Amino acid sequence: MGSFVLAKKGRHRTYTEMFYERSHRNRKVGCVQEVHVVKDWKELLGKPVADWVREKNGIINLNRSLAVYLRDPQNGYDPIYEMDVPFFGNPYLMEVEERAEPYKIEKNQDFLMEKAKLPTPLAFNSPEEIDRPVLIKASQFLKERAFARDFVVVNSTKEYYEKLKMVIGNASSDDKNFVETAFKSAPIQEYIPGDLLINLNYFYSPTWEDLEFLGADTRRQFGNGEEATHIPISLRESLLEQVVNMGWNLVKTIEEHYPQGMIGPFAIQCMGDAKETLRPIDLSLRMPGSPDAGATPYPFYLYGERIDFGRRCAMEIKDATYKETLDLILC
Repeated sequence: MGSFVLAKKGRHRTYTEMFYERSHRNRKVGCVQEVHVVKDWKELLGKPVADWVREKNGIINLNRSLAVYLRDPQNGYDPIYEMDVPFFGNPYLMEVEERAEPYKIEKNQDFLMEKAKLPTPLAFNSPEEIDRPVLIKASQFLKERAFARDFVVVNSTKEYYEKLKMVIGNASSDDKNFVETAFKSAPIQEYIPGDLLINLNYFYSPTWEDLEFLGADTRRQFGNGEEATHIPISLRESLLEQVVNMGWNLVKTIEEHYPQGMIGPFAIQCMGDAKETLRPIDLSLRMPGSPDAGATPYPFYLYGERIDFGRRCAMEIKDATYKETLDLILC
């Protein structure tokens, strides 16, 4: 099973040089067999890219970058759904991450976490209800970078409107309406104090009807709030029962509300509260941004060796091919 990469010009040398497959004497280095370079991400929506993927008998693994670069303010996720390529994963779950207009949907991640009875922080229905520190869950207020998880914290109704005025004032003239709508439509949720951010990384196998915990990580940001690094972590043993219960509850809830249900990798982002409860604040129902998951002990407990998300997806595709159940994992 080969590794083929779609890359944007200016970010392509990582794949055409650094990680490109080649030989050093009798030793193979690199893992990328071929790279298709585009000038603009929107080219991924066109026939030439689809033809290239199909020529390679390729499968695109769902990730957040598809949504960030290819969704459209007028047509939402339709351009992605209309791509003539096979996806590993359920593409209709990408919209679940949207909390703010213009992409917000009814059955989003807050809906699913509530239905799954996950121990999410207290929600507020309006700014006027704010009586304690809260998160305004509109991510960054930049149109191009609206996928970041740097939520805004405010302490009162007055501070909410002060922050709203500030982010509108800082936006460009073209983005002011977008920013105002995103801020006002964003959920308001109780802020859990502390810096204990834990990303729980799972894999659900439709082939085996089995849930796996592939690791945990935490993140660090640049000074501007943008994500910079991923740090693998292990959890205290007594916390693992929470991990198992939340994972299964979420998978079963997704099956009830979305055709084909959960397929492959996903993550639950949590804060840890003073009662040692993991409190989910965010979902990623596709390939998580956690390249270090395999460095944690949990894949070793399952497989006796390091298994990262890319390899685990490849294993699932091979198993489904053998069992003739590719229809369960490809959309």
